[in-house]
Amino acid sequence: MRILLAIDEQAHLQEVMKSLLNFLNVYSMDKVVLDVFHSYEKPVVKGKSMPNTELEIIENERNYQNEFMKRAEVTVKAQVDVFTKKNIEVNTILKEGVFMREMLNQLNDESYNLLVLEPTKRSSFDKFFRKDKVKSLLDKVEVPMLIIPKGDEVFAENFNLIGLVKNYENMLYIRELPVYKWAHQERRTLLHIGDELDNNVELKVIPAIEQSTDHIFQDYVLKNENNNLYIIDHQKRHGLKDFFKRSFTQNLLSTGYMNIIVV
Repeated sequence: MRILLAIDEQAHLQEVMKSLLNFLNVYSMDKVVLDVFHSYEKPVVKGKSMPNTELEIIENERNYQNEFMKRAEVTVKAQVDVFTKKNIEVNTILKEGVFMREMLNQLNDESYNLLVLEPTKRSSFDKFFRKDKVKSLLDKVEVPMLIIPKGDEVFAENFNLIGLVKNYENMLYIRELPVYKWAHQERRTLLHIGDELDNNVELKVIPAIEQSTDHIFQDYVLKNENNNLYIIDHQKRHGLKDFFKRSFTQNLLSTGYMNIIVV
C-alpha cells in the first residue's frame, strides 16, 4: 500500500499519525510506503529591494521549509517506531508552488492507494466538502481520501471499516476497492439501510420500516461513535453535483461523530 499524507502544519501531526497507524492495522499487508507531502509558495517581495535581499528572503524561506519537513519526518518516524510493527517506509516530499496543484501533480506522478488529509474539525465536514477547491479535488482525484479531523481524538485501535451501500452497483464498486478488499475480513462490513439487495454474506441490512433511512443511519453512527470508519462513495462517475444534492449526503456530512473515507 502506498499512501500520500498531505500536511500543512505540525500541531496535530502526532494525533494524525496515531489515527493513521490505527487505521493501517485493519489491513493485512506488512509493507507500507508513506509519503509525507507539503508545499509552500515562494515569497513575494513587494516594493523596491536589492536583488541580493530578494534572493536572501527566498533562500531563508526555502531553508525554513526544509527544516519544517525534517521535523515532520522525525515526528512521523517516532510515531511509527512506537505504535506499529508494520514495515513502513517514510519519505518526505517538499514542493514549491500552490498546494492543491502540487498535490494533484504528485498524485498523478505516482500510484497511490490512499490520500490522507487533515482538513477541519469534525463538526465542519459539510462546509469542508462544499469548498470549491475541495469539490475540484473530489472531481479530479481517483484515489480514496481518508479524512482525519483535527483535534485530540484518535481513531479507536479496533475500529471496523463500514462500506455504505446505496444500491447493487454501488455494492459491487465498494467491494472491489483495494481500500476495502485489502482489509481483514473480520474488520470490514458492507452496510445497507432499506430493502434486501443481495444474499452477499458481507452485506449487513438494516430495514427502514418505521424511520427514514437518514434517521436510522444517524442513530447507527451515534451508537458506534469512533468505533467505525465509513467508506462514502461520492459517485463521481455519475456526476459530482448529485452528491451534494442528496439529503442523505447532507445529513451524513453534518453528523459530528464520523470518521470517513471518500471514494
